[in-house]
Order: sequence, then C-alpha cells, then structure tokens
Amino acid sequence: MLEKQLTGHWVDRAICSWFWDQSIAQGDSFKHIPVIASPTHYLFQVNREGVTFLACTQVEMPPLMAIEFLCRVADVLSEYLGGLNEDLIKDNFVIVYELLDEMIDNGFPLTTEPNILREMIAPPNIISKVLSVVTGNTSNMSNTLPGATGSCVPWRKTDLKHSSNEVYVDLVEEMDATINRDGVLVKCEICGEVQVNSHLSGLPDLTLSFANTSILNDVRFHPCVRLRSWESNQILSFVPPDGQFKLMSYRIKKLKSTPIYVKPQITSDSGTCRISLLVGILNDPGKTIDDINVQFQLPPRVLSADLTSNYGTVNILSNKTCTWSIGRMPKDKTPSMTGTLVLETGVERLHAFPTFLVGFKIMGVALSGLKIEKLDFKNLPTRPYKGFRALTRSGQYEVRSNSFLGLPFKKTHNLSNFRQKCDFHSYPSRILGNGRIINRTQKLFCVVRNSSCGQSRVFSSNCNGINPIGASKRGFHVIASVASDFRNHSTSVEKTRVNNDKNFERIYVQGGLNAKKPLGLENADLDQHAATVQHEKVESVKEGEESQTVKEAWRLLENAVVTYCGSPIGTLAANDPNDKLPLNYDQVFIRDFIPSALAFLLKGEKEIVRNFLLHTLQLQSWEKTVDCYSPGQGLMPASFKVRTVPLDDNKYEEVLDPDFGESAIGRVAPVDSGLWWIILLRAYGKITGDYGLQERVDVQTGIKLIINLCLSDGFDMFPSLLVTDGSCMIDRRMGIHGHPLEIQALFYSALRCSRELLSLDEGSKNLVNAINNRLSALSFHIREYYWVDMKKINEIYRYKTEEYSTEATNKFNIYPEQIPHWLMDWIPEEGGYLIGNLQPAHMDFRFFTLGNLWSIVSSLSTPKQNDAILNLIEAKWYDLVGLMPLKICYPALESEDWRIITGSDPKNTPWSYHNGGSWPTLLWQFTLACIKMNRLDLAKKAVDSAEKRLRVDQWPEYYDTRYGKFTGKQARLYQTWTIAGFLTSKMLLENPETASLLFWEEDYDLLEICVCALKKSGRKKCSRGAAKSQILV
Repeated sequence: MLEKQLTGHWVDRAICSWFWDQSIAQGDSFKHIPVIASPTHYLFQVNREGVTFLACTQVEMPPLMAIEFLCRVADVLSEYLGGLNEDLIKDNFVIVYELLDEMIDNGFPLTTEPNILREMIAPPNIISKVLSVVTGNTSNMSNTLPGATGSCVPWRKTDLKHSSNEVYVDLVEEMDATINRDGVLVKCEICGEVQVNSHLSGLPDLTLSFANTSILNDVRFHPCVRLRSWESNQILSFVPPDGQFKLMSYRIKKLKSTPIYVKPQITSDSGTCRISLLVGILNDPGKTIDDINVQFQLPPRVLSADLTSNYGTVNILSNKTCTWSIGRMPKDKTPSMTGTLVLETGVERLHAFPTFLVGFKIMGVALSGLKIEKLDFKNLPTRPYKGFRALTRSGQYEVRSNSFLGLPFKKTHNLSNFRQKCDFHSYPSRILGNGRIINRTQKLFCVVRNSSCGQSRVFSSNCNGINPIGASKRGFHVIASVASDFRNHSTSVEKTRVNNDKNFERIYVQGGLNAKKPLGLENADLDQHAATVQHEKVESVKEGEESQTVKEAWRLLENAVVTYCGSPIGTLAANDPNDKLPLNYDQVFIRDFIPSALAFLLKGEKEIVRNFLLHTLQLQSWEKTVDCYSPGQGLMPASFKVRTVPLDDNKYEEVLDPDFGESAIGRVAPVDSGLWWIILLRAYGKITGDYGLQERVDVQTGIKLIINLCLSDGFDMFPSLLVTDGSCMIDRRMGIHGHPLEIQALFYSALRCSRELLSLDEGSKNLVNAINNRLSALSFHIREYYWVDMKKINEIYRYKTEEYSTEATNKFNIYPEQIPHWLMDWIPEEGGYLIGNLQPAHMDFRFFTLGNLWSIVSSLSTPKQNDAILNLIEAKWYDLVGLMPLKICYPALESEDWRIITGSDPKNTPWSYHNGGSWPTLLWQFTLACIKMNRLDLAKKAVDSAEKRLRVDQWPEYYDTRYGKFTGKQARLYQTWTIAGFLTSKMLLENPETASLLFWEEDYDLLEICVCALKKSGRKKCSRGAAKSQILV
C-alpha cells in the first residue's frame, strides 16, 4: 500500500477496508455509484482502466467538484505515466507523490493544468531514471516556480515565442450504438472532443464557432473557455494553452443511423451450431471506413470453433475470444464470416448467444454532423497557419444476436473520462447549478491499494441524500484495483419474436378451420434457418444421385447466363441454338428471371441475383417515352439486352439496352416487373442473409418509387390496381384489362415485402401507413368479392339487379346471366377459386392459375380459401394439369369469344399460348403453394409428370391442346424459365423447409385495421367483420 497524508490530521485506514468490503460484496454495480454514504464519510469514486480513485469528506460539498477533481488526477497521471495501471503507479510513486502535492493543498484543489505541472515536475523518462539511480536524487521537481502560476491565465506560459505560428483543431468522435436481435437500432449517440494543438506566440485570443451547435446535448469545457460567450452566442472564446489540450467535450444523443451494419445469424441443433456474420456499409459516410473488426466471446458450452471468412482474418484466443479483423471495407464484395461451433456432449442446442462488439474508424468526417465554421485570432502579429481534421471511430458498438446470455468483454475507450462526467462543466471554478461553494473545513483524501473484485452480478443500490456527519478529517489517497473484464446484462430470453412490421415471420396454426399446418419453421427458428440456407448449397438429389434431367437442366441454365462487363447479370429468355430469329427471346426479362434467380439462390449462388437487382434498379431511372409521353418514374423495364457499342481506336463498350414497353407488342408497360423485382429483393435477403443490399439508399429509393407509382391517386373506387390488357405474364390481348387477379396477388405481395424492407424513418412513415391501409382494404376486397364456390355461385344466381343502396347485396350490379354454363357443372362441391377479374357489371369467371397460386403463397386468400383452391385443382386435375402442368387459364376462349376478346389473335388460338395453354414454368409456384398448405403429394405428382416429358421435348415454352398433349406450335425450345421452374420445384421438394422463406403467413394485424371508416348511418357492413369470419373461427 502506498499512502500519503497531506496534513497532520490522521485518517483511519478503516474507511478503505469498508470500501473494499462493499465493493466485493456488491460486485461491479458498486463501481457505477459515484457518491457513497459510509458510516463515517461521504465517498466519491471514479474508475479508470482498472484503477479506482476515491475521495472522501465529512461535510456537505458539491459532489461534482470532487468527481471532477478525481477525473483530473486520473488524466494527469495517465498523461505523465503513459498509461494507468498498478505497475506504473508503483514504478513512479515518487512522481505520484509530487503531483498530488501540487494538485491539492491542504485538501483544496490547486494546480491542475498539465502544462504548468510539466514545468514544475518533469515527466519520467529513461534519462531521469538513470540519473536518479546514479545520483540518488529521485525528485523531478523544478527549483523555480512557473511564471504562469501567478497569472490570470495559469494554463499558459508567459512570453512564449515560436518560429512558426500554427494551430490545429481536431474533431474526434466515438459512436456508441446498441442494435437488438431484431436489427433495430435501440441506442445511438456520439461522444466527441474538440482537441487543439496550439503553437502561438505571445498571448493570443481565439474564437471558434460551429455551424450547427443546436445538435449538441451535453458539453464541458477547458477552464480557458469564457462561459459567457458560449451561453450568449454559442461561440468558444479562449486564450489557449501552449501545446495539445482538450478544448471541449460534447455528447449528441438519439442518432438514427450508423455507417455500417452487422448481421449475425446463428442456428443450432443436434450438438452443432452454425454461425454466419455479414458486415457491410449501411449509410455511406463518403469516406473510407478503416480498421473494421468484430469481437465476440464464444458461449460457455462451446468446445471448439471452426471459423472462416471471405475477407480479413479470424483469430480465436485461448479464452474463447474471437476477433475478425476486416481492415478497410472492400468495394467488390460483402465481407462474411461463417463457421461451425461444436457443443459439449449432451448439449443439443445453443441457448446462450454472443454479443458482437464492432470497431471501425473513419478519417475526415464527423458522423454527428458537427462542423467547424471558422477560427479567428486576435493579438497576433502575423496570420498563423490553421488546420482542421475530423475522425469518427466506434465506441461501445454492440450488436446482439437472437437470445442474450453471452458475455461480451469490456472495451476500453479513450473518451471514457468524458462518458463519466459529460453532464457537467469542468473545474471547480466552472461548476454550474445550485451546488454550495466548498468551505474551508472540507478536505479530500485518497489511498493506493491493490485488490481484486469478486464475480460480477446484478445488484441495485440507491444513494440517499447526504447529511452533515461531523467534524473535518483531512487526508488524500489513491486506490488501484483490478477490474472484471465482463459486464453484466439482463439474462431474459425472448421466446417469441413479435414485430408488427414483420408479421410475415409469424406462423400460426389455426384451429376450427381444418387448415393444414404449413410445413415451415417454428417462430423462434425462422430467422436462424435463413443463416443455414445462406451457406449450405441445396443440391438436387434422387436416391443419392442427380437424375439426367436435373443435370441437363443445370447445364442449360448455366449456358443461358448473360454477362455484363465480366459479371453474370441474368439469363436469356430462351437459348435455342437452332433459332435463327430469336426476336426478343435473346433478352433478359424481369419476370422470366425470377425462377432462375430462385434456383441460383437455393443452390447458394447469389452473385448473379445481386447484380441483376442492382443493374435493373439503375435502369429504373432511364428516360422512357412513347410518342413524347413518359410513364411514371418508378416503372421498371420489362427486359434488357447487353449490347456492344463500338468506340474509337477499335475499342468496344458494353451497354444495357432496356425495354420499358415502347418496343413491346401493343406498347404496354410491364406493371408486374416492379412487383416481381421487390418480391425477388425480399427473397434474396431471406435466403442469403445479405440484408445490406436492401438497406442501401438507392435500393430504398427504388422501392419507394415503385410503391408510390402503384399507390398514386386516381378515380378508382376499389383498392385493386387498375391496369391495361397485356401488362403481366399474359402480355397479349386476352380480356384481362381492369383488375386482373394476377396483378392484385403480386401487388399484395409487393406491398407486404415493402413494409418489411423499408427502413422506418420520418421519410417513410407516411408511406408505410399507406401500405398498411391498402393491404387491409385489398385483402378484404379480394376475399369478399373475387371468391366463388358452389355457395357463392348460387348467391350470384339469385342476385337482384339495379340496387341503389349502401346496403346492396349486389354491389357491382352483376347480372346472373353472366354465369357461364360450363361453370355450373364444373365447380366441385368441396372446392373454390378466385375469379380472374371484377369490374362493375362484369365478372370474369375464368380460372387463372398464377393469380390463384400466388394468392395462396402471399396469404391474399384466407387459409380456408387456400385449401379450397388446392381441392379444386385436385378435383379438376385433368383439366388444370392434364399431361403437362399447368394451364395458364381455364377454359380457353373459343369461337366468337375468341374473335371478339383476342381480336382473332393467331397465336392465342383456343388451348394454345395464353389462351388455355399449359406452362411448365408455373410448376415452381404450384410447388410453393402446396408446400405451404402441406399438400406435397400434389406437388410431387405434378413435378414427376413434367420430368417425364420436358427433357424429351427439349424444354418448350408451353404446350397446346386441351390437356397439354403437344408442344406449342409457336413455342420456343430450351425456354429458360421452363428449365428454372423445374429446378426450383425439385429443390423445394427436397428441402421443403426452405419454402418458408418464400411464402407469407396470415397477417392478423391487418384484420384490426379498418380502412372503410364506416359509421352507423346505414353503412353497417365493415370489412373487418367479414374478414375475421373467414379467419378466426
């Protein structure tokens, strides 16, 4: 123990024993109590790098004064000794004694300015230590008193002269952030310092002003700052010390974004655990992000770990501390770390998940937004040189994973001093507020002692008001201790994940509806499964080996890949080597690429999908006009082609040539392209875990443009989307203009995806509210008015017409004579479906397969309706599937209907192409719907039927005749989405759990949103009652 008594009055060491007994008994929580009432003294403590600084008094005094003084002692010792620990204090105890003699006099703070202390006491160095050994003189005290001690500016030497006058101002900031297991930013704040390095002659007077001081929440200043100038004009006016010093500290709270994201995903089962970690740029600061590293502690039940990364290095220490050093953020890839953790014998699942500590550094930018406006000088003969720099680095940046039980390690902060005392101004003479002025009887003391604290535990303690205790005691001690390396956190475990903005991730099992449980994942395992899918390739296997059909399909799909500037960007619509006139089949279509993208993602190849999403997004902003008229800004192209453009000197350049419909048949804009693009973006994130793509600013903007275009106001009375004929997969005239089911199902899916993908901020709040309202209205509209079964058809058969009332049953004035004769005999008793279109006085009773299947996938239809649709397909298998799955619509338009509705289209003859043709590409959507409703037998039956013919028939685009017996008369061979649809179906059947990443469950919160706002005045039928009756039985 090192002890120094400052006066003749002895202080009993028993106070130190009492303090350590309390510290060991209460654990780390005791260290966070700044003011402690003991039986005989009031204690003030500050902890810095494992050293506890303790002061005590027996009379009432301003607590901030004692705490501030202890912080200053810690700063001076750290600066003098080059650090702060027990060994340094022991090795330099003479200097510690001398510094305490000068910094406090008879219990009162005296000289605390480092520049003046250096003149009085020389900092230790090798030469001084050698001289002290040789001469025996261990004192570093100067024989002369510094001239500034009697000056009005004691922090500055008198008569300073420099050959070159210069001053440098640095903004140094540390970002503290906490991101919870759902990826939500819980806390984000910045603690910063204004550091000045001044070399100016004479007695200069400086003024420093900022452009935006309103963002500052807490500030503290060097004693050289004139407080009146700051309080009145928010300007720093000061006479600077010579050399380097900290002019100001500040804190900025409630920031809403961070520069980088860290996406951990952990799955655990059968004694092993897979971990996946992605790091990327969330908000580009405009400068290079350096020194990126991620640290975490392996859970206690882990025996060993095998971790690898595609960028940087991974180190695992003997104490189970893992460090992933990335360095500078690469531009060509997203850094990812994957690996396997082996659990102890008998431990099936991992129940303790780590917290990840993230480090980074950004030179040249202050992320808080604080900016220096100008720096002015007075009392200088010549204009000095001035320089400004900024630096932002990570502080306590935590990312929590799944369930918290892991123990992250403590991270040392260079700004920890400010964090402990940033709520008040510095120095006794600068204390602001109602605290009393210290009187002559108040004394301080410190003690130097070593001790180790016990195991940390959560403990709460209150500090009551302080009452005067007795007569004055005098003395001063410094306490050194070894602090625990771990922090305590709440040990509560979230058993279910509830997120109102991500209800697609909640899986319910309804009772009373005989609804079959989706073959998916349980609530807590859904996010974990995404990490498994990300790094495990899904292979198509048949009895241990791929079939020849699957092998050929993969070869053809890979041959159809289109590259742009050396990178894969999509797949051709068709790649028939014998086709001499490909027309536009040599282009990359957005809707055609969806099954190809899913096949690649399920196989573990994400580069081509990422490139496709980003490049098509860039095409969204291209100028698009037809006869001097431009469509909406958010329109996505139907397709694009990579063209080679010649340049000078025999050089060539690749460019993307998009088609927004200006070259299409009929010049129809592709409404479904933007909807499919959003759906694919969501699937990409769910399967790969690369959520950084959807969080990019350009991607967020693209989503908003598409949704704003779809939600734009018009004359519609219905929530369904109004489109022209030929604006979707059926891209020729087929009488689907108005509100076709296919568009409504895709529109509903895109809205649900957007609500999940959009970053919630002030700019997107109104859009998300509009999405929620539209989802609620659209789901009710489709379920209530598009649905037909035996009961509904009988109701329509008995409709009254020309009803002028708000309570009309026949709201759309449908004439019963519209019911086609084929339907009355065709509809089964146990099945039903969603009709193809609905408009005033018109119902299109045709069965459109894509719209019905995607209504199941997206939960646009109710669970009961989902089952009924599949029951109908099973009952009418020969009509809707036949010899080749699946009919695009049923039945075909024939005779006069074909002539009037299609305009006598020679390609859409009855039971051909879009007019009742069979399209194998619909197989993957049928498989996805069957897996969701646990009807795998239907999916396997359809896939087996297709596998027998596709390879033999050379993968045609579609099949003709009533039962799909012949290859289409104008069908392209080696059609890519036929190939990809088959492969995707095979992989989904072999790994049905992956399907849960692609479909949506019922969103029950939408049932609580009443968008009609109908009151009692005759308008009694509200959408909520009818919708709930379909779901909640």
